[in-house]
Amino acid sequence: MTPTKVPYLCGGILFSLILQARKTRIKARDKFNSGSDGLKDTDVMMGLVKVVTGDSFESVQGGTFGKCTTQFKTCQDYGSTYIPFTDPSVISSYTSSIKQKDPDLLNRMSEFINRFINEMRSEWLVKSLIEVIQNDTEIDKNTLFDIALNKSVTKENLNNITDVELPVFLLSVLHFIITQRPDNTKGRATFEKWHTQSGKKSPWKFVSSVGTTNERSFVVKTTIEDANTSDTSPTDDVVEVIKSENQPKTSKARIEDR
Repeated sequence: MTPTKVPYLCGGILFSLILQARKTRIKARDKFNSGSDGLKDTDVMMGLVKVVTGDSFESVQGGTFGKCTTQFKTCQDYGSTYIPFTDPSVISSYTSSIKQKDPDLLNRMSEFINRFINEMRSEWLVKSLIEVIQNDTEIDKNTLFDIALNKSVTKENLNNITDVELPVFLLSVLHFIITQRPDNTKGRATFEKWHTQSGKKSPWKFVSSVGTTNERSFVVKTTIEDANTSDTSPTDDVVEVIKSENQPKTSKARIEDR
């Protein structure tokens, strides 16, 4: 692998940050949730794939998918059988949905955030992503990122923002990664700097201070209204017609209707 400067934004690095921002794990077991709290790495990975593709495969578990998830998180191969983020048809479809501001895509990301992200850690997640983007020297300063349904800012201006719609921002970051960062292995140096391991087969522990040095506050909206809400609202003229039709008729008007 060609040495890459740290940090480097790729799928594995985004996934690592999302895992740190997820809701607190619990030990409770129940037969209705396959003996899990629903917040395992594989659960989050399946949720992210659903956001991108629209396909749900909640029943997929086991060693194969778990191995793919670990490889993705640790910035190794994608394991494209289950994580098709390098598939040309997936990239094309996702890009089209982004450009059209597809409300279904927005809703899927909102559902993902609601299910997996701890709202108290959402500001940290935004700060961390902004820090990575701004310190990633291979991202051009004029690269645009969406921070709201109708607002985009360049990389160099990300530190000047005060409000972020998290579903929109995450979709934009994910789109950048899928279209511009197909080689997940380039994030390996960043992953190794951010994590420590007590033994060769021990779990990786996140030890980075990313996202903690920026003292500025951001207003982070974890949910937003449907993108098509304004498009389906009646026009003023229609409202006036509805009002007039609902108004009781005068005696003269009733006589004229006969």
